[in-house]
Amino acid sequence: MGVGAILGSRMVLSYLAQYNNLTLDHLLQCLQNSDDCRRQEVERMLTPSNPPDLQLEPDRTYLRLSYRQQQRDNFLYISEEYGRLHHNALFLKRWLNREWHDIIKYAVDCSPEVRERLLLVREKSIAYCKTMRWIPLKLWAIGLLHHFDRLPNFPLPSIARLRTCRGVDILKSYGELAQAAVDFVSVGYSTEIAEALAQELGLRAECAATVSK
Repeated sequence: MGVGAILGSRMVLSYLAQYNNLTLDHLLQCLQNSDDCRRQEVERMLTPSNPPDLQLEPDRTYLRLSYRQQQRDNFLYISEEYGRLHHNALFLKRWLNREWHDIIKYAVDCSPEVRERLLLVREKSIAYCKTMRWIPLKLWAIGLLHHFDRLPNFPLPSIARLRTCRGVDILKSYGELAQAAVDFVSVGYSTEIAEALAQELGLRAECAATVSK
């Protein structure tokens, strides 16, 4: 193996190591804020809707193009938000793997409740990230079809299909993952840190309900 390949491998391993050793403080800095208002807007966009009845409108061409442009704008908005959700889920999974590794390797003394909540949220993060692997393919396919949205007779793909992937509701599952992470931090660390995490994940109301229990 050449020197360049060895140096390149070390650089890659060094880059990955900083995320494998992710701390909670670093996690809070890496998360991309996904507030509840944005997810509600995405949920509205993903609600199936019928195109306007062109037979009742005098300017059919304008209405058709306007509706298709709106659908394309919604698609771009959803793509951006899904990228943010996937980013947060990946960093959550890496941090949770480190937490679980520390408990197993160093036999960290913690309560059964902490172990149970950590195991639950870790499993949710792994499952969610596996599901999100397919989202780029769906986005690429629907985005490709949207390039032809100016053709009046070309069937417009429904962006409502992006609501689920492999039978999983993307928005609902993210909310459950984020809530499980907040629940774990509230018992494993402190309510203050849990509130900070909830704010970054867009779960202000949910976190308040959790902390108050």
